[in-house]
Amino acid sequence: MATTAAKNDEQPAAAASDTVASSPQDPGATAGGATASDATASGAPASTASSAADAGAAASGRHPHANANEGGPRALYERYLAEAMAAPTPPGKEPLSKNARKRAAKKRASEAFWVQKRQAEKAAKAERKAEKQEWFRRAKEALPAEQLMARLDETKRRVDERKSERKHAREDYDARLAASRHHLVIDLSFEAKMGQRELKSCVQQCMYAYGLNKRAATPWHLHFTGLKKGSAQEREFQKIGGFDSWKVDVSEQHYTELFETERLVYLTADAGETMSECSTSKVYIIGGIVDRNVHSGLTQERAGTEGIATERLPLTEHLDGLKGGTTVLTVDTMVNIMVGLSGGGGFAEVLTERCPHRKH
Repeated sequence: MATTAAKNDEQPAAAASDTVASSPQDPGATAGGATASDATASGAPASTASSAADAGAAASGRHPHANANEGGPRALYERYLAEAMAAPTPPGKEPLSKNARKRAAKKRASEAFWVQKRQAEKAAKAERKAEKQEWFRRAKEALPAEQLMARLDETKRRVDERKSERKHAREDYDARLAASRHHLVIDLSFEAKMGQRELKSCVQQCMYAYGLNKRAATPWHLHFTGLKKGSAQEREFQKIGGFDSWKVDVSEQHYTELFETERLVYLTADAGETMSECSTSKVYIIGGIVDRNVHSGLTQERAGTEGIATERLPLTEHLDGLKGGTTVLTVDTMVNIMVGLSGGGGFAEVLTERCPHRKH
């Protein structure tokens, strides 16, 4: 079960493949026809020149496996590979093999491509928004005064109605949360075990989990522990609009500093004990880590070191498709299961309804 929370369905972005044909274009060429060398010659710093070439690679909006003749990712890979091959070995360190340098170049090209692709999509979205606003402005100018006032009044009524609905929804959630006696910890102290992509994925799973908990009939009091101020993971959370207003206890402290050890139960796929009930006297812990099975047994080892009880969900007992397969689940799937249990559902019903269908 995984609180070593798990494989997402998303595929990791792969960089340009070695099997892609060589591009006839200049590897440094940008979408506008300028090259990285042009940017450098114009007085721009080397980093700016590199960014210019990266932007050109992403402007096509294609995946790194796109045909090299269509431009972009292949040029990025070739440029980074040339840099990796020419880079001197630091004193006192073993030189990297050719394959290792290729892997590093592929990873760097993939990351640069997707960053630039997102920037291009963001710019296109802003342009569409501006066009839409201009269209509405012209439409308003063409309306007679009476119709315009009627439209404005209707818009104001709808806005006030949405505000009222959101206010009632907040009050309803606050009431449900106040009546709940269930506590759930998401252990976010695994940042050092994850790369940037895994960090983003973990934060996204926590966001989905929070939304699931808000809609639950009997929500859990959520606790995000081990989230250090100023850390890369904390910065990712701050990118989420409204994160500071979440009804979550966010703490840098360890969960053993917040709760009695005898109440704590770490939910992990590697536990020998099977969870038999959802008890309000226990504080359940989910490991906030996306490790893609790199760190197998990590949460079980941590709990054992800290003297904390461990349990696993009875997945294999209720889901025939899991026998002999993985029991690793994502953070949001774990929370989805827990809100089903806190609402009074039985294990068979909740696991069948809330586990991904590939697990059945």
